[in-house]
Amino acid sequence: MRKPMNDVSEAPFFYCPPEHIEADVLSLPPEEARHLTRVLRKRPGDLIQVTDGVGNRLVCRISSAEGRSVDCTIVERSAEPYLVFPAVVLAVSMIRKERL
Repeated sequence: MRKPMNDVSEAPFFYCPPEHIEADVLSLPPEEARHLTRVLRKRPGDLIQVTDGVGNRLVCRISSAEGRSVDCTIVERSAEPYLVFPAVVLAVSMIRKERL
């Protein structure tokens, strides 16, 4: 028998639009739910991380998972800082003299 995963650092990340999130529960969109149940084979009791795309990170425990329907209970909420201008680093490589 498989033990539910309890370590958040190993939990996969999913996207859930804000309109699917209520007070302490959320329902994953069908595409995300299918990936969670069919590909990753997650089951009720497992922890996942969810972002709503507007700066919130949620740690959730799967309460029910059936095909394209996954409901989760929110265990922890945190706000991720929003970067208005993300840092961009450019590097220039020197070419060899014979390629000039």
